[in-house]
Amino acid sequence: IEVTVWGARAEAFPSTDDHIVALKGMRVTEWNQKSLGFSQSSMFEVDPEIEATARLRKWLESGGVSQTTSLSVAGGGGGSGGGRDDSSRTLLHDVKEMQVAPGKTEWANSRCHVARVNPTRGNEEPKAPWYAACPKCSKKTFGDDSAGFSCEACNWSGAEPNYRYILQLAVVDASDTAYVTAFNEQAASILGKSAAELKAIKDQSDAEYEAVLSNAQWQSCSIRLRCKGDTYQDVTRLKLSLLKMETVNFASEAKLLLNEIYAYPGVERGAEVKAEDTVAVKADDEVDVKAEGVATDVAMPDL
Repeated sequence: IEVTVWGARAEAFPSTDDHIVALKGMRVTEWNQKSLGFSQSSMFEVDPEIEATARLRKWLESGGVSQTTSLSVAGGGGGSGGGRDDSSRTLLHDVKEMQVAPGKTEWANSRCHVARVNPTRGNEEPKAPWYAACPKCSKKTFGDDSAGFSCEACNWSGAEPNYRYILQLAVVDASDTAYVTAFNEQAASILGKSAAELKAIKDQSDAEYEAVLSNAQWQSCSIRLRCKGDTYQDVTRLKLSLLKMETVNFASEAKLLLNEIYAYPGVERGAEVKAEDTVAVKADDEVDVKAEGVATDVAMPDL
């Protein structure tokens, strides 16, 4: 698998292929290929003095590497290519620590909550989460309701543009908060109304408009993000755009968490546990937990 190392850690990384390297806290990227990348919390150790090092070295010396398959075989370009995997989950802190070169793009999946819709920062005045777009080419138009609108890209002019979303979201998980931009289709799905409908609501009542935004907050969701390196005034920042948002399916998310647990060394998928092997209800309304390694009585409350 391909591993990307940045900065000082790249300088310290071994340059020859005769070392065993242990990696911890790596970020997994899956978009047409699998790869590993470093974040600030990632660590590596060269030739660690553990039993696995000797076992891996013996496997290498016996020619085991010739029987492996690369996970980092690039596929086609963007889009929903054959290598895409929506099952991985990345903490927002690790997403924000991604080091993406200017003009390059990475993708990430996260499980989070929508904390704020159309948030303001500092002393900023609230901005409308839409813009007037040309009905012919969808480019941003210039003008207003009283004077009319015009498009410099295709020379259209008129009184009725198409309103499209450019909605800012603050999303949170246990690790961090991130600011994400949702464009037209994704924003309409989140708010349940088109940009034109929401503008009409705001023109009639600020209270109803704020209620629409408020009702969209604190949704539990699974999101897919496009993470693009953008340079402005010689400073490169990471821009996060929402590609997809789905309501959390707790059953499928629990299975993903179990698979992550089973991926740890030494953790094996357990055999099916029978009910009679775990819990027995006694006549005195106590539960005796008989699973191996557990010895406790839990008093049952009166119902």
